[in-house]
Amino acid sequence: MGGWFADRVTRKVGDGSNTLFWYDRWVGDVPLCRQFSRLFDLSLNKLATVAEMFFLGWEVGEQHGVRGDGCGSGRRSC
Repeated sequence: MGGWFADRVTRKVGDGSNTLFWYDRWVGDVPLCRQFSRLFDLSLNKLATVAEMFFLGWEVGEQHGVRGDGCGSGRRSC
């Protein structure tokens, strides 16, 4: 992915329906598929959008990463 044009363009996520969670550079300068390659390898939906991931439980300000998983709250280990 990339090339000279894509390397110089930034993306506004908006509602996330047109931004690919793993492939588009929407958090920092490196796509999440490269920054978190082991998680990417485990992902069942490699073409998920940011909106789809948000719907599955990724919320702004969420301390535990995934809504309702109890990770880090003393109820369950990660």
